[in-house]
Amino acid sequence: MAKKMRSFGGKSLRPSSTSGKPSMQDLMTKINQAGETMQEIEESFAQKSFEITAGGGAIKITMKGDFHISAIELEDGLLEEKEELTDLLSAAFNQAIETVSKEKDAELEQLKTQLGIGGLGI
Repeated sequence: MAKKMRSFGGKSLRPSSTSGKPSMQDLMTKINQAGETMQEIEESFAQKSFEITAGGGAIKITMKGDFHISAIELEDGLLEEKEELTDLLSAAFNQAIETVSKEKDAELEQLKTQLGIGGLGI
């Protein structure tokens, strides 16, 4: 094992090994900051509402960012046609989930880019 060469002041005589890469402490700080910011985004996003329509407006679903349904509106004629109603409800729910998921992913991706952690697989 090689000994560190030290000058009289106790400082290392070897050149520093900073090659432009962030230190582990810098990465941990960014990860902690990202965690806090993601928590804030999650809480804020849960309060957002998304309105999705299906069947040319025959069904309107309002879904919150936390995937809870806050309202469902139906045209009166749909109540008489059970099969059509169930098909449109399925389509509307699936579209609502997809819309909210894509919006959430986009916001989190933007955060990763801002923090410079996009390539870390987080």
